[in-house]
Amino acid sequence: MQLFAFPLESRDPVEAFACCHDQPYSLFLDSADRAHPAARYSFIAYHPFETVEAKDGTVTVTNRDQQLSFRADPFTVLKDRLAGWGMSVAPRADLPPFQGGAAGFFGYDLARGLEKLPALPTSSAPDMAVGLYDQVAAFDHAENKAWLIVLAADREAAEIKHAHFLRLLQNKYADGA
Repeated sequence: MQLFAFPLESRDPVEAFACCHDQPYSLFLDSADRAHPAARYSFIAYHPFETVEAKDGTVTVTNRDQQLSFRADPFTVLKDRLAGWGMSVAPRADLPPFQGGAAGFFGYDLARGLEKLPALPTSSAPDMAVGLYDQVAAFDHAENKAWLIVLAADREAAEIKHAHFLRLLQNKYADGA
């Protein structure tokens, strides 16, 4: 995989997230407190190419080709899936720090695989729900810049993802939202 970055005209991550909030596994990592020194970046990720979910020791890996469920350590599975997809591309220093990869939900009950904890009422929520993302909209609030960052096999594949994201933006604005 290679890393490609396309500048975005939209500098407002809230407006941009409105275009893809209904896409599968949409995430909005927002730095709302712009005055805080650690609040420089916001990120939007959606429609991961693979998901890894864990519940009570069973891990389920889902992608466009298959869904597999098995008993395993979810952290090991996640690490192996990232490596298997070639997600170890060196980050670019001129872009915000999250440039694709794993993001999602790590629940409290996930710790039960690491240590012995008191029993709690069962929950229907997964212990872990993580998407593997090859496209991220990244916003640098300090520089007032934004990019769509894409991990792809080649420029043509990256440009297809960029065009799709721009269509999502245009459709949302055309609908008057």
